[in-house]
Amino acid sequence: MGASQSTANTSAADQPQQHSAPVIESPAGATKSDPQPKSAEVEEQTTRQQAGAQDGPAAAQGKAQKALQAVQEKPQTSTDPDAGDTHKGFGATDVGGGQVKDSEADKVVDGDTAGVNMGQAKASWLTKLLALMWPYISAGAEKQVWEMIPAMLEQNKPTWMTTLALKQFELGDVPPMIEDVKVFPGEDPGAEDIFMEFDFVWRGQQNVSLSLNPAPKVLQSIPLIKQIVDYTMSWSVGVEDITFKGRLRTTMIPMMFEMPCVGAIQVAFVDPPKLDFRLTLPAGSTESGLLRYVEGFLDSFISDNVLANYLLPDHYFSPIAAGAEDILTPEGVMEVRLIEAKNVPKMDLFGAGDPFAKLWLRPRSRKESCPKKGSDPQWTAEEATWAMPVHVRVHQVLTVSLLDKDVNGSDEIGRGHYNLGQLTPGKTEDLWIDIGVPTKQGQKENNTSTTRDKVVGAIVGAKGSHPSDVEGTAAHIQLTFRTLSVDSVKAINKVQMEGGRPSADLIKEQDVRHLVEKYDLMHEMFSRKDAGNKGTGAAAAEEAKAKQAK
Repeated sequence: MGASQSTANTSAADQPQQHSAPVIESPAGATKSDPQPKSAEVEEQTTRQQAGAQDGPAAAQGKAQKALQAVQEKPQTSTDPDAGDTHKGFGATDVGGGQVKDSEADKVVDGDTAGVNMGQAKASWLTKLLALMWPYISAGAEKQVWEMIPAMLEQNKPTWMTTLALKQFELGDVPPMIEDVKVFPGEDPGAEDIFMEFDFVWRGQQNVSLSLNPAPKVLQSIPLIKQIVDYTMSWSVGVEDITFKGRLRTTMIPMMFEMPCVGAIQVAFVDPPKLDFRLTLPAGSTESGLLRYVEGFLDSFISDNVLANYLLPDHYFSPIAAGAEDILTPEGVMEVRLIEAKNVPKMDLFGAGDPFAKLWLRPRSRKESCPKKGSDPQWTAEEATWAMPVHVRVHQVLTVSLLDKDVNGSDEIGRGHYNLGQLTPGKTEDLWIDIGVPTKQGQKENNTSTTRDKVVGAIVGAKGSHPSDVEGTAAHIQLTFRTLSVDSVKAINKVQMEGGRPSADLIKEQDVRHLVEKYDLMHEMFSRKDAGNKGTGAAAAEEAKAKQAK
């Protein structure tokens, strides 16, 4: 299916055509705002970027040669996102009763001559092309990260941190390697598109570090204590041995019978990409027991606030032709009922837990239940029934997150996942979703470290489950997927191609239209970047900057 939230830059129609590269749009909700004061780290990074730009093509050529050499040497890391990835924050689409179904690309290539599997041999020249472009890609990506991530970290930092800042972020000289390439036509009625998918793995030599100051929430309100904590308890945490792998889809949509032949480009992850990394402390530092809480926070932050903004149906959108429209095609609607959860651990040392759930296909559209008391909460149909638009069923994943309500902020207990490709249209599936916590390959757990971590965590107010805490924890849900007909999809795409916003009247299936109107899903189905959720992507950075300015 086609994908996303953003709109074409329609103002281009009023301007003379330029022979410059198309502008890549930010994720949903991005807006411009007045410049805000920058931290010392951001200022230093800006200075380095300006110096690098002044070096010009000669320096870029030297960096490109380093990238080519790195690719030929096939770099390795000590981390492996495929090792025990059950319940990872991302890449967990095999959880929930079966393996992920093959993508449309695999089906077309195997059974239809219209698809072309270019394979690994053809992928090698793309890897070489990527290496030659790497100096420019890495510089652009680093610039965007420094513009977005510092404010997002500050806005989303755990309650037990007084500060959390990006200290270093460099992508290094090693580019991702393309392992396989597939090309195939789209199948959406009324949407003329062509897909190209790339399997990639990135074992880079990134230089990433964070600075943070842990302190109990109750002490942060005392100015003098906060200043002492910020001065005496500053941490520098390195993020090393990063391995990142997944599948990217480039969609050329719509295809046209006139130059430039392609209206726009959409780029997205096909499935949740897999990520593994190792956290380190400076030489001579003692493991404090808080490192695993930092790891848990980073895993969910990267998954929910960064990568999810570019996971189908969301994507980057780059218009090529003037007035090109960003097409978002729904496949149907899924009704979700949360019934109960069992064996839910409490997160506080005293008193009973107050568990509640959040469920989502896209983080921008989370559904939240009311909190309940005890370890085996139950919800009525009136309390916990929702409907969600489905755009790319074979690839979309339902996330079920259990949390504990707290006056200082909610703490995640764990989460589980279910791939919608396993659903049968029109049939209600009754499911128990296992709840787990992310684990990294290098993370070793024993009774001593578990006890120490919990004690240290209790002192500063850091909370988080260990894998042993959620053994037997599960959520009971019911899912019913109802699909749109070919005629409905054709009518919806026709309106979008003409620059309009579809209405519920175009949906010919009465049961689907009833759900759309009952749960007011039209905005969620076709929402654009200028009206997206302010809590994700670049919009989060803009919102955080606005709060800091106040």
